[in-house]
Amino acid sequence: MLREIQSIIGFDAMLSLAAARGGTRFYIPGTVSSDHWLPQLIGTDLSQKLAAHFAVRGSSGFFVQLPLLPKELRILHLTNECKSAGEIALKLGISQRTVHRYRAIFREELN
Repeated sequence: MLREIQSIIGFDAMLSLAAARGGTRFYIPGTVSSDHWLPQLIGTDLSQKLAAHFAVRGSSGFFVQLPLLPKELRILHLTNECKSAGEIALKLGISQRTVHRYRAIFREELN
């Protein structure tokens, strides 16, 4: 799911979406209005692209489950900033092994 969303709206917008809604199931309407939370989070153009992608066969929208949780997102974000496992572990107060485990999970989810 993450790879699919990333291919539509890009990595940074996918991270923003996962940070806001990771670990939850949410609805993407077929048409996104400007007062909806989605365009406020990732912008109108990207919201419309996402809505168009998930409006399958004339449906009015689609439920999406994003698997990432806040700790996972922080690890992913810091990894994206080229931080080492040791730097991430110190910053987040977790073990390096935990960092390596989450990185492995990310690779599996994005493949």
